Amino acid sequence: MPKRYSRSPGRNIRLQDRDLEILYEVYRHRLLTTDQIARVLGLRTTGRRRIGYLYHHGYLERIVMRDPTYAPIGTKPEVYALTTAGGRLLAEKRGISAACRRWNALNRDRKYLSHTHQLWLSEVLVRFREACQRRGDVRFIPEEEIFEKLPEGSEVRRFSNGLGWRVGLKHRGERILHRIVPDYVFGFHFEEDETPVYFFLEVDTGTMTLGESYRDKDSTVFQKQVGYVHSFAQKLHERSFGFGNVRALFVTKSHARAENFRMKEQKIRREAPFPVPRILYYTDKETFDRAADPLSLGWGNGKDDESKALEEPGRRGRTDPVPAPRLQESHRQLS
Repeated sequence: MPKRYSRSPGRNIRLQDRDLEILYEVYRHRLLTTDQIARVLGLRTTGRRRIGYLYHHGYLERIVMRDPTYAPIGTKPEVYALTTAGGRLLAEKRGISAACRRWNALNRDRKYLSHTHQLWLSEVLVRFREACQRRGDVRFIPEEEIFEKLPEGSEVRRFSNGLGWRVGLKHRGERILHRIVPDYVFGFHFEEDETPVYFFLEVDTGTMTLGESYRDKDSTVFQKQVGYVHSFAQKLHERSFGFGNVRALFVTKSHARAENFRMKEQKIRREAPFPVPRILYYTDKETFDRAADPLSLGWGNGKDDESKALEEPGRRGRTDPVPAPRLQESHRQLS
């Protein structure tokens, strides 16, 4: 094991508010690199050192990455996760009871593919938050705030991998129930708009299968797309989340996969018994990383055009209307 993965506590650490902020950011993202933590919190040299101190005193864990492509940008920095001690500290000092988990065991159980996925997800979220900070007229709405404000009777549940819900479909005369769990749920509130716009984010590292089977035990891209379309058609997002202006964003591993996703959406559009609105948007990781301002990025969709899904003028506060079908009529045979 390289030396950087060995702890050397040295002198006692006097915890500061900034240390709790570091622990909280790692907790809410699950995995963050040194660079990502610094960018989110605006840390300079001294602040970066605090990250190391928190590791050496057992509040953070350094994750050994075996995938050579994991670094979002540039060289391979340290990757941090919360430890059980760090979670207890957040619960004690910040009142975050959900942080009290057996993080040490969870950190050992994670496979490197899920590590890579989580870091990609963290990078997308960090870039969105940076863009909001630069503009100054946009507030980033995190998932935990959305969860706290769920309407009474909401069907949304907190699963181990995020917020999710179930949607019923009809396929070949049989009722099918799918669980939809986005990688992350967030929103933007532009100062000039009364109503925020919300997003279900999916980050694809190339591990999700591209088949169109409803009986696959593993979640497929097609299942997620159909699930989002039917959730919107049945207005589950309005009943369960309390908002109507929502879109699903897919950041894929490559341009070819983004095109594949888009073609699958076109199939759904052709065979759905109701008009499918523009709610699914796609881009690839390279395009997203190159974008100077991710809020102004053009996203592909199943209508063969490109849209600024995040800040398109006149569309931020609404999504195309669609009639709500009855459940038994909500899905034509997709094969």
